[in-house]
Amino acid sequence: IAQSLGVSSRTVHNIFQRFGSTPARHITKRRLERAAAYLSSAGSGRISDIAASVGFLDPAHFSRAFRQEFGTPPMAYRQAALRRGS
Repeated sequence: IAQSLGVSSRTVHNIFQRFGSTPARHITKRRLERAAAYLSSAGSGRISDIAASVGFLDPAHFSRAFRQEFGTPPMAYRQAALRRGS
Protein backbone atom coordinates (compact mmCIF):
# COMPACT_ATOMS: atom_id res chain seq x y z
CA ILE A 1 0.00 0.00 0.00
CA ALA A 2 2.73 2.42 1.01
CA GLN A 3 4.78 1.80 -2.11
CA SER A 4 1.81 2.27 -4.43
CA LEU A 5 0.99 5.56 -2.69
CA GLY A 6 4.60 6.70 -2.62
CA VAL A 7 4.70 7.14 1.16
CA SER A 8 6.37 5.32 4.04
CA SER A 9 4.78 2.31 5.69
CA ARG A 10 4.71 4.29 8.94
CA THR A 11 2.61 6.98 7.25
CA VAL A 12 0.13 4.35 6.08
CA HIS A 13 0.00 2.84 9.57
CA ASN A 14 -0.62 6.28 11.09
CA ILE A 15 -3.47 6.97 8.67
CA PHE A 16 -5.18 3.68 9.52
CA GLN A 17 -4.55 4.23 13.21
CA ARG A 18 -6.46 7.52 13.06
CA PHE A 19 -9.49 5.52 11.96
CA GLY A 20 -9.01 2.85 14.63
CA SER A 21 -7.68 0.13 12.37
CA THR A 22 -4.52 -1.31 10.86
CA PRO A 23 -3.71 -2.07 7.24
CA ALA A 24 -3.87 -5.81 7.94
CA ARG A 25 -7.25 -5.51 9.67
CA HIS A 26 -8.60 -3.42 6.80
CA ILE A 27 -7.50 -5.99 4.22
CA THR A 28 -8.97 -8.86 6.26
CA LYS A 29 -12.27 -7.00 6.62
CA ARG A 30 -12.46 -6.41 2.86
CA ARG A 31 -11.71 -10.09 2.17
CA LEU A 32 -14.45 -11.15 4.56
CA GLU A 33 -16.92 -8.72 2.98
CA ARG A 34 -16.13 -10.20 -0.44
CA ALA A 35 -16.63 -13.70 0.99
CA ALA A 36 -19.99 -12.65 2.43
CA ALA A 37 -21.05 -11.42 -1.01
CA TYR A 38 -20.04 -14.76 -2.55
CA LEU A 39 -21.88 -16.67 0.17
CA SER A 40 -25.02 -14.65 -0.52
CA SER A 41 -25.21 -15.70 -4.15
CA ALA A 42 -26.80 -19.00 -5.15
CA GLY A 43 -24.45 -21.55 -6.65
CA SER A 44 -21.34 -19.88 -5.32
CA GLY A 45 -19.54 -23.13 -4.53
CA ARG A 46 -18.03 -24.70 -1.45
CA ILE A 47 -17.19 -22.55 1.53
CA SER A 48 -13.57 -23.76 1.51
CA ASP A 49 -13.28 -22.66 -2.14
CA ILE A 50 -14.74 -19.25 -1.30
CA ALA A 51 -12.30 -18.96 1.61
CA ALA A 52 -9.36 -19.73 -0.68
CA SER A 53 -10.61 -17.31 -3.35
CA VAL A 54 -10.48 -14.41 -0.86
CA GLY A 55 -7.06 -15.35 0.53
CA PHE A 56 -7.72 -17.74 3.43
CA LEU A 57 -5.82 -20.98 2.91
CA ASP A 58 -7.08 -22.55 6.14
CA PRO A 59 -10.88 -23.01 6.16
CA ALA A 60 -10.93 -23.20 9.97
CA HIS A 61 -9.16 -19.83 10.22
CA PHE A 62 -11.62 -18.39 7.69
CA SER A 63 -14.57 -19.69 9.69
CA ARG A 64 -13.26 -18.17 12.93
CA ALA A 65 -12.53 -14.81 11.28
CA PHE A 66 -15.92 -14.80 9.53
CA ARG A 67 -17.77 -15.57 12.75
CA GLN A 68 -15.86 -12.83 14.57
CA GLU A 69 -16.72 -10.28 11.86
CA PHE A 70 -20.36 -11.21 11.20
CA GLY A 71 -21.42 -12.99 14.39
CA THR A 72 -22.39 -16.18 12.58
CA PRO A 73 -20.55 -19.04 10.89
CA PRO A 74 -20.26 -18.95 7.09
CA MET A 75 -22.76 -21.79 6.53
CA ALA A 76 -25.44 -20.13 8.67
CA TYR A 77 -24.77 -16.81 6.93
CA ARG A 78 -25.22 -18.49 3.54
CA GLN A 79 -28.44 -20.20 4.57
CA ALA A 80 -29.91 -16.97 5.97
CA ALA A 81 -28.88 -14.98 2.88
CA LEU A 82 -30.41 -17.53 0.54
CA ARG A 83 -33.66 -17.59 2.56
CA ARG A 84 -33.83 -13.80 2.36
CA GLY A 85 -33.28 -13.93 -1.37
CA SER A 86 -36.05 -16.44 -1.99
